[in-house]
Amino acid sequence: MRIFGVAISVLGLFTQKHADAASRPSGVAPPGKVPHRQPRRAGRRSVPTPTFARRPCPLGRHLAAVQDGAVFLDGRRVSGGRAVHVIVPPTWRADGGALAWIERDEGVTRLQVLPDLYPETRPLSFALPPGVGSDLVHWSSPTKVVLGPHVLAPRAVASWSDG
Repeated sequence: MRIFGVAISVLGLFTQKHADAASRPSGVAPPGKVPHRQPRRAGRRSVPTPTFARRPCPLGRHLAAVQDGAVFLDGRRVSGGRAVHVIVPPTWRADGGALAWIERDEGVTRLQVLPDLYPETRPLSFALPPGVGSDLVHWSSPTKVVLGPHVLAPRAVASWSDG
């Protein structure tokens, strides 16, 4: 009988504790306690973007760099206007005349391709399917980029026409 009485009192404490929690709105901590997690409505946190090593082009004429969520070519910013999370650093085409990288912004992963190095050229943007973002970037032709562990094992392919 005593064991049964102890079980009832423990059950009573358990029930009372959950009843108190159920009476509070979601995401509100009990008085005097700090919540362990912030609700989903909390502001967007900035994701630290790694700074990759500067990469000279194969011919040594140009230099690509990633700093503070932006891609730079010869000191000029070539990526969009705001900071993003660069997942795969810029990869040069074999002739050094184009650049491609993978970035993530607001949950969308994109392949960015700078098809030539003229100052007025803007990167081409290709949205990627889920699970492709961490693959390597390989140039298979002047207007074709392959994403995957190897150029002969593609998970995604992006191509465009000049002109």
